[in-house]
Amino acid sequence: MRDVLELFEALPQEYPQLLERATNRSEQIVFAGADFFTLQPFAVELLHLSPAQVALYPTVEEVPGDDRFLLALNDGQLEYATQVYGEDIRYDFFFQREENSQTRLQAYHNDGHVNAVEVERITRDDQGLPLLYERVDTHVRLTQRYQYQQCGTADGQRWMCDITSESVNPAHDYTCQQRQRVYFADDGYTVDRIESLDNGDILYDRAMNSLSLEELLEQANEAIESRLLAGLSQESLESVEVRCVLFEYSLQGPFPPTLALIQPHEVDDNPEYAPLSWLNAPDAELFSERGLDAVDFHQGCSALFDQLNAQLDALEFESQQELVITFYVEFCRRLMNNPRLATLIRTDDDFFVTARDFEAANELELLERVLPARQWQSMKSTIELHE
Repeated sequence: MRDVLELFEALPQEYPQLLERATNRSEQIVFAGADFFTLQPFAVELLHLSPAQVALYPTVEEVPGDDRFLLALNDGQLEYATQVYGEDIRYDFFFQREENSQTRLQAYHNDGHVNAVEVERITRDDQGLPLLYERVDTHVRLTQRYQYQQCGTADGQRWMCDITSESVNPAHDYTCQQRQRVYFADDGYTVDRIESLDNGDILYDRAMNSLSLEELLEQANEAIESRLLAGLSQESLESVEVRCVLFEYSLQGPFPPTLALIQPHEVDDNPEYAPLSWLNAPDAELFSERGLDAVDFHQGCSALFDQLNAQLDALEFESQQELVITFYVEFCRRLMNNPRLATLIRTDDDFFVTARDFEAANELELLERVLPARQWQSMKSTIELHE
């Protein structure tokens, strides 16, 4: 790790020579739509990149999506890449190879000023299998070690890889350790599944790749509802009265949402504020990231939600927005009439379920589409009185 850290610290000074050497040696220029050329093993799977995002394109006009990377190849190997954001503003990536290792150095260039962003190194065995991955950035020192073994399955023997990670933040004297397991398909190199050995979460599932967007949305509906009801059944909510079940999301990653159970006194105790100011999940006393520990939408479903978010992100903004809003409208309507929910929480006479994009603040649109007409008209009248 020390030599990787030294490369990171020296990168701003070495940048001019690295850039000159890389650009003078390039023999072929191609383009890409995502950073799939990171050295971290299994990044393509964990980032849920599509085939279009891991393809090379002969011209920049052919690249799908909003991101554009120029890749310079030398002898068929990647030597330099850059992502341009504006005039003289870009991220540069430099690649260095030794016998059993490869290093990638990433720098940010802005109007002649250079900052080191990241240095990563991968060390492989004689068969080319990753043994050690190291990464240094401004805050974190990450080390990952890889061990391979065969595992018995119902249809024979397959390979798996155990990953042990240690992430250190020296500035805050913080260390985090994680363990993951990668299962390979019959061919021995296609990743079939990646799971966390710490909590059993499924981080990648190759089966998700073949599902349509509609199928992923259907599975998300089932996953959120089942984990909500299972979690609420483990909470001690007998003394709590609930006015609103609120789901919050962002189009930056609409799944899974956060959850709040908003109580009547949280609505009624703030009359001087805007009539819907209480419709904000983090302000609630019972919030899924603080106070509702048993409700965990991620448990076992990270692969599903990440794949769904990746497919949604590939859509045009308007299509993505309407699909997500429609999902939450229909989900909230069904949940509001779910008889099991009524056995798990005690509701007041004005109870309802709704959702909102906390960045777009679209709660009025969601309320109008979710609530029964009479309930919406009553709430609308209250809102208009405060305008």
